Amino acid sequence: MRFMASLRGRLLLLVILSATPALGLIVYSAMEQRAAAETEAQRKTRELAALIVEKENRLIDESRQMLVILSTLPFVTEPGLLPRCRDLLVRIHKHNPLFANIGMADADGNLLCSGIGFDKPINIADKPEFQRAIESHDFAVGDYLVGRLSRVSSLGMAFPVYGEDAKLLRVLYASIDLGWLQDTVKTLTMPAGTVVAMVDVNGTFLARLPDLKHEWTGQPAPERAELADLLAGNCQGFAEFKGQDNVLRLYAFEPLQWIDEHCSYVRVGVPKDAVYGTIETRTLRDITALLIMTILLLTIASMPLS
Repeated sequence: MRFMASLRGRLLLLVILSATPALGLIVYSAMEQRAAAETEAQRKTRELAALIVEKENRLIDESRQMLVILSTLPFVTEPGLLPRCRDLLVRIHKHNPLFANIGMADADGNLLCSGIGFDKPINIADKPEFQRAIESHDFAVGDYLVGRLSRVSSLGMAFPVYGEDAKLLRVLYASIDLGWLQDTVKTLTMPAGTVVAMVDVNGTFLARLPDLKHEWTGQPAPERAELADLLAGNCQGFAEFKGQDNVLRLYAFEPLQWIDEHCSYVRVGVPKDAVYGTIETRTLRDITALLIMTILLLTIASMPLS
């Protein structure tokens, strides 16, 4: 009996010792796969964020060139030719849907002509791009705001025009409609639940995709306080947190512009479940199979020997 008991004990120990390395291999493999999946998720989200920043910068440069060209036209300095300004800007705006609006103001900020018609006097002297253009005596980029005439989220830019006596004559401006962001994201293949957002220097959503009910624009972005160090640094990197929809995501951050040591930025996030879900399911399946096999062998090993 002692011999049989000893043999059974050895068999049970052999089964347990055989299962332990297999369990370790499953866990180690899962850890490696998780690390690889996270690296791939970071690569894809950063590529998309960088693509959006690159396109925005390209649009800004194209806008600058357009404003510089407009500044050379006669209607800018000749008051009698102002009707031509209205006609031209309406045509430019009609054929360039990327622009929320295009316009020209006098030195005091009073709007003279615009791609969008207006009935009442409008003054844009308080707009950041107007003030920065005058201060720098050059092309300037403003903040991401909702346009007074266009009523859409946009980025304003301005270019000052001076006379031969260095006196400010006019300020030309243009604003880029952030609607292009949605068109860009539609062309990309990303996991379900991916979120793309633009956040201004005040920590407010300028645009968020998806946003079917238009409930995100103008709302505070949840990460502002939580990621203070990242945003105060180079405004670039990766983070993991829950958004306003309470979904845990892995995010990549890329800066759009800096104003007074604060950044506006793009962030792209993929749900954590989409990154690790398949790996966790496969790992659970493998552990379950190993557990069933181990229990089966232990049962066989503990059976009386005839």
